[in-house]
Amino acid sequence: MAKLLKARDQHCRFPGCRLAAIRCEIDHTRDYALGGHTHLANLAHLCQRHHSMKQFTSWQVRQLGGGVLEWTSPGGRMYREDVPIPAACFTVDTADPPPRPLGGERHAPPHRRARVPEGMAPF
Repeated sequence: MAKLLKARDQHCRFPGCRLAAIRCEIDHTRDYALGGHTHLANLAHLCQRHHSMKQFTSWQVRQLGGGVLEWTSPGGRMYREDVPIPAACFTVDTADPPPRPLGGERHAPPHRRARVPEGMAPF
């Protein structure tokens, strides 16, 4: 879960902070002690400064889904943190499979065939 979060967040999730995720702490958006679950939808990377600020000031944060965070300042102004950049993209291979040998015979691909030293007979 930590690796997936690091790939998703890439940096501190406070608006404007770009401290790399490897230098941040994983924070429960809704405090674990108050019933927040340890789940991707309740976790995000925060640097130590912004983690402390969230915990000890009247800044508030909530997760909107998909890793998007919405911050509310002590004055009531709302900031929506950027949507995390996908760290990986998977595609479906649409190429046709290689043709099978005639007669249903199965042979190992050339790179998997055992090599017989020159001058020796195969088994």
